Amino acid sequence: MSNACTTVGSGGVGESGSFQVLSHMVTGQTSKIIKLVTTQSSLCPNTGAAGQIMVNDQSVAHGDITGVQNSLQAEVQPNDRVTAIINSYPRFNGVVCFRLGELSAELQQCDLVATTHAAGGGPTPTTSAPQTRGWYAWNNKMPPRPDDFHIEGEVLVANPGVEVALHRREPQGINPQILQLTLTCTQRPGIWPQVMTWQEVRYDKVLVDSSFDSVELFWDQTSFQTVPVDTVH
Repeated sequence: MSNACTTVGSGGVGESGSFQVLSHMVTGQTSKIIKLVTTQSSLCPNTGAAGQIMVNDQSVAHGDITGVQNSLQAEVQPNDRVTAIINSYPRFNGVVCFRLGELSAELQQCDLVATTHAAGGGPTPTTSAPQTRGWYAWNNKMPPRPDDFHIEGEVLVANPGVEVALHRREPQGINPQILQLTLTCTQRPGIWPQVMTWQEVRYDKVLVDSSFDSVELFWDQTSFQTVPVDTVH
């Protein structure tokens, strides 16, 4: 997926001024998500920033956007007129700074995913395993007993509404020291900005008879990665 969100305006508040207005006319042929997101901030702690999104002169979202990656969003339609307003405000917390600093924000137009699925959900269909990273697995043999096993990693998914999970594969392989797990991705119902997102995933198990030497990860019926297992005493 390439560039699911497009920056359609940018600006900031702080030393450049206490007020900023960004405007945009929604493009395309389908519904979109409009986002006002803070990208950088060096504001003094005695100053905050608030944002508001107006669509066709009606306020649809407002809130504090002081923190980096804080955002507001709303669904919009083709040809809607969008106005985003950013205001700085004093916090009256007794902090004194020599410089006010600056907060930068972007107005973004994003594609969206609207999904429904039958009760109970299920894996999101795809032809190959998603991109993953940061896998680490370990047998925990530190007291107190019982011993336990853990594996964790991250999965790149199509939008923030995708849930990821690891399930014990049945049947297991012939080697009991190689744990086989199946990775699944399930799309939650609703409307989500189509923004690639890293989601954390973890699997935990109490060790009964023996520990594991490695973990073989599967997507559907296909093995896509083997993770070595450390043992922590």
